[in-house]
Amino acid sequence: MAKEGEDAWKEWSGNWNEHRESVFIQRFIEGLNAKSKKIKFGKDLKTKYTLLVETKWVYPGWSGGMIMQPAKLSTVVTFVETENPAKVIAKIQTDKIEGVGSKVDYGMEYGRISAAYEKTGKELAKEIKKTLK
Repeated sequence: MAKEGEDAWKEWSGNWNEHRESVFIQRFIEGLNAKSKKIKFGKDLKTKYTLLVETKWVYPGWSGGMIMQPAKLSTVVTFVETENPAKVIAKIQTDKIEGVGSKVDYGMEYGRISAAYEKTGKELAKEIKKTLK
């Protein structure tokens, strides 16, 4: 492999790992918190309830310069009691939510996927808001 190819792979791999390990969940939380004033979500908080996000299916979409297809994401989101995770409060399934309307780099698949996590968070926040009314 040429040096340029190795460097490009290292850069892509580093960006992918960063997104997988932290950016995807950050974007999901940003989506959840985007419109809520009463409830705030965060990572590693001491709370009564914990939200578990299980990714079931990911379509990375594609970018062709002038045109693009967004990533799509299906998840199962489960609310459990923090002290007793076997006690499920609610379980919500999302199906093929498209990652659009975000300020991310759509040129790379990890950017499009992070937008899908953010949109999933926004959709979940809408459902929570409806339920609490």
